[in-house]
Amino acid sequence: MNDKLLSSFKKLVERSSQADAQLEKSATQFVEAFEEKIKSHAAEESRIKERISRGSRISKHRFTI
Repeated sequence: MNDKLLSSFKKLVERSSQADAQLEKSATQFVEAFEEKIKSHAAEESRIKERISRGSRISKHRFTI
């Protein structure tokens, strides 16, 4: 009886460790994807601001010509 209980606990600990490793891997992938999304959003925001700035400079020159 004790051997079965001990064996069950060993299996539980093993599976728990595997689940922890998978959870850690998934969390790491999520964080990396989220960071990439933030970087791409910041880059897109920068491009939009640049286009707006360029457009306002062009418009300014049109009105002064």
